[in-house]
Amino acid sequence: MTSSELSKVEVLYSQIPATEQELDEVLEASLIPADQVQKFFGYDASLKSALDPELGRFRIVHFASHGIFNSKAPERSGIVLSGINENGVVQSGLLSPTYAFNEMDLSATELVVLSGCRTGLVKARWAAKE
Repeated sequence: MTSSELSKVEVLYSQIPATEQELDEVLEASLIPADQVQKFFGYDASLKSALDPELGRFRIVHFASHGIFNSKAPERSGIVLSGINENGVVQSGLLSPTYAFNEMDLSATELVVLSGCRTGLVKARWAAKE
């Protein structure tokens, strides 16, 4: 996919401040041994890393990122990962439901945490009316 094609379907998001601090605070609880932790920040927090079969060997997977929801095109919803690689080349960075269900192997994973900024702001059409 070329940069111009990608720009039509994806928006490049800035890094969220304090995501590394968020993870460090979770790890300070010492519930997970340090030798069983692998962190992905910046360019390493990519779609390629999320789809790597090695991710599925971890008991807990924690995503702290932008989350987007598109009710008219749910396949364009997902977790926003790095849209630029270490060489400055634009790349696909949306971990969509299609990728999550069809290409991720989380068979050994017991818990997936999705910590996305502003993800709770969408009004659900099916919410009960008072």
